[in-house]
Amino acid sequence: MSAAAVLAISFTISPLLAEPGTAPKLHVRMENTTKNALEVMRFESDACFAHFFLSLPLTLPDGTKPEPAGCAIRSWPGAKGTLAAGASDERELDLSKIFPAVKWARGRYALHPGWHPDELVSYFAGRYAWQSTQSSLNAEHFDLLPSLGKVRVERGKEVALPDGARFSFIAHGHKRTLVGGPSSPLIIHGAFAAPGTKELVPFEEHVQTEESRLFRLPGGFTFELGKYEYDGFMELSYFGPLP
Repeated sequence: MSAAAVLAISFTISPLLAEPGTAPKLHVRMENTTKNALEVMRFESDACFAHFFLSLPLTLPDGTKPEPAGCAIRSWPGAKGTLAAGASDERELDLSKIFPAVKWARGRYALHPGWHPDELVSYFAGRYAWQSTQSSLNAEHFDLLPSLGKVRVERGKEVALPDGARFSFIAHGHKRTLVGGPSSPLIIHGAFAAPGTKELVPFEEHVQTEESRLFRLPGGFTFELGKYEYDGFMELSYFGPLP
């Protein structure tokens, strides 16, 4: 029998939009919700961590569902450790190492990660196989699409985009947040003119950069924030209108 449900698990897929050929990362956060330290098993290999702790049903744009690589066990790949009461472990997994046969071609992918440490049960009679009390996921899909182009825009300046649209960067802003609460989003104040239009329409977008750097303006016009300097400049990848 597997161990009691004591972990809170959160999954974050990032980026949610990238160039073809780029596999996203899966960030896994495991929090000990009890008042006692837990014995845990840690794995250096992304593939072994996924094999022993996760279910990762991935659907490719053509509808096929590849199998994860699994974990080659010659000698036991794990290391025993402890997770203090109220503490958390975080792990960033490279999906290209877990699905090495996938080419990461253009299109929409579906990923529904789950916490399933059942593989550990047969090795340690349920020890280390802590179950989750709850889990969360930031998105169930990600897209690999070529950008129309990349631009750098300075504060107070306007740039032309490859499809004839125009983007103006007015200023950055931020919100006050409570101690221990969510981090402040980066607020982007700007104006945008769609292709074939003359008027720049003001907008305000809140980008939670720790979760995703995408922002989408009315009409589906989609950008990804790259390097930036607060109130100085932004480097943007522009994808045009997306559904």
